[in-house]
Amino acid sequence: ELDRADAAEVAVTSIATQLATLDRALSGVVAKKVLLLFGVSPVVASGPGSFGAEVLARAHGTNVVQDGGTYPVLDLEAVVRLDPDVIVDAAVAEEHGAQRIAKDAPGWRDARAVKEGRVLSIADERVLRPGQIGRA
Repeated sequence: ELDRADAAEVAVTSIATQLATLDRALSGVVAKKVLLLFGVSPVVASGPGSFGAEVLARAHGTNVVQDGGTYPVLDLEAVVRLDPDVIVDAAVAEEHGAQRIAKDAPGWRDARAVKEGRVLSIADERVLRPGQIGRA
């Protein structure tokens, strides 16, 4: 036994409070269709049942990937067909990933989110790691 029940209760209460604050801040926000990527070569997306899908839902985003497993590999034609409003590039481990999702990049240039400049890169993978931020 670790005898950490009190600390665990404090952590659970803190997380629940933060999530409630987030939900209040996002109430009334119109959900955007989002494609969350963990890889761009190959294209690996956050699918249903993944932690990334849970993060998107919590942020009032709609995951455009609805099948294919938790981390499906997509071709660029599928990316265009899914028609996300926003692409979130979380492929931080891939060298030059952000440069590959560009308005002039073959395949990517056909995606509406790319054409409209709505590609966001996440530079710190801790944002998508389950657990408390700030604890290493």
